[in-house]
Amino acid sequence: MLNMKANKRFPHSKDLASGFFTDHPVDELALIPVQNYFTNIALNQDDERVVLLGKMGAKSVHITKIDESKTGNTTEVKAGFKNVNAHVGLSIGSELQNFSELMVKFEGNVSDISSDILKNSVWFQNNGQMNAILEGRLSKSKLTEYDMTTRIEQKFNFDFSAAAHVLGMFEADLKIEYEKATKQIRKFHVIFG
Repeated sequence: MLNMKANKRFPHSKDLASGFFTDHPVDELALIPVQNYFTNIALNQDDERVVLLGKMGAKSVHITKIDESKTGNTTEVKAGFKNVNAHVGLSIGSELQNFSELMVKFEGNVSDISSDILKNSVWFQNNGQMNAILEGRLSKSKLTEYDMTTRIEQKFNFDFSAAAHVLGMFEADLKIEYEKATKQIRKFHVIFG
């Protein structure tokens, strides 16, 4: 019963069956899990970004997520189910970077792209990169390829103390989760049709 009321009040929320939730930082019609809050924010942004790129005529979106917090002499690359060891040469030592990849492909023909496509966006109404892509897709010499890099850089007024209390964790552990999330870089390579 409570779950049905929450789903009605927050229709943009996903999977409210169990766990603790807090207000979504930018969508008044959604809640977001307190546990793994910053990871969920990043995934939420990635999902919307991919959908918008598809609506702008993307044929493929290649996403590489890099964890720049690891250091060492070799890197373990996980792409699909294959593990590959590679040496990373840098001018000042070496850096271990764990990364994963995702490829999204779109089928069909590009229809007219609405110039208002970002107006209803939860995350990207005023985002410079997404607006640049939209302008490039609407111009006469259409944008055909675009690379961008993103990362979490905001705390979104997240109350670490209250979250730690609700989850039965130490506040310091949640701050470590935030710091880890800020080390997750997402590189997008987009090819338009």
